[in-house]
Amino acid sequence: MEFSPRDNAFGQSLADLAAIALSMSDVNIRSGAATIAAQRILASRTTIEQAGGVIAELDQVDIDSGMQALAARAQDLGMTVAHYSEHVVEDLELR
Repeated sequence: MEFSPRDNAFGQSLADLAAIALSMSDVNIRSGAATIAAQRILASRTTIEQAGGVIAELDQVDIDSGMQALAARAQDLGMTVAHYSEHVVEDLELR
């Protein structure tokens, strides 16, 4: 079975969330920190999906190609995909 970059990124986000939750020592702190981390990860993923969609639409390519272009452009600029996605969503000219 082959996974797309989108599947891999989502899986990595979940793995990061699990690592954060497990690293917390107190159960109450762990619960609150996990909730905050989950909210941040989901917000980041939403922005990444929006930016990938923007690039796909403007470049007239499919979503997978848009996501690949997003990742490649972020890497070329030395930015994380999440950070670059924020810029793309805020200003379409930055794509």
